Amino acid sequence: MIIQKQLVDRARHFLGTNLYETRLWLALLNHGVSTAGELAEAAGVPRSRSYDVLESLSQKGLVIVKDEGRPLKYSAVPPEAGVDNLKKYYEMTAENRKDALTTLKGSKIAAQLKDIYKKGEQIMEMSETTGLVREKNNVFAQLATLLGRANDEARLMLTKSDVAEINRFYLDSFKDAKSRGTHVRVIVPEGTDSGELAKYAEVKEHNGPTTRAVIVDSKEAMLLFVDPDEVHHSFDAGVCVASAHTAKTMDRLFEGVWKL
Repeated sequence: MIIQKQLVDRARHFLGTNLYETRLWLALLNHGVSTAGELAEAAGVPRSRSYDVLESLSQKGLVIVKDEGRPLKYSAVPPEAGVDNLKKYYEMTAENRKDALTTLKGSKIAAQLKDIYKKGEQIMEMSETTGLVREKNNVFAQLATLLGRANDEARLMLTKSDVAEINRFYLDSFKDAKSRGTHVRVIVPEGTDSGELAKYAEVKEHNGPTTRAVIVDSKEAMLLFVDPDEVHHSFDAGVCVASAHTAKTMDRLFEGVWKL
């Protein structure tokens, strides 16, 4: 079986697996019970990597290891059950990661990291205040970071899919901003389901074209280049600028759209 690149890409997108994991899993679905060597050859994955990748798939609930002698053999969990297992795996790991980060937040390590950051700020050059952000996860992590630094006001222009992503994973950032007294305003396309976001931000619909942007306290801004509905999430990208001049220019753009 020749595994089509389009199928690999779509499976990676929905499952959240890496390239080798996806290729081996698809090969296993097609071949049935197989050894690591057989799967590596079928999937085009280096044999030396196949064992640890199959172990990772086993931990995620997509593969069963048949410990019935040597060499080890593997079989695929039926896709429907595998997806359920993977969902549980992500939920469990997310909760564990969240607990670890909560513990880190009040630890000595966090204080040390903060001191390092402050020292770095003091020697930061202007060239370092501009940075490119790539991939959806990094874009939204930066959005949350900017919102966490907002004191007076945050202005955002978002797409429908941006709002859906925020409602799924990033509401806490908006809730925290509101609790600090930060005024958050968001411009969204007409017909957008604002969901829980409307509890923590003033949301206004706009029926014309807008850009995607985040502006904080008229000091920092992030301008995003692409429509997330038109490209794969790995191609999402934007630029962050710590410049009052740029932020104020974007403020004027935001206010012009807000008044329409």
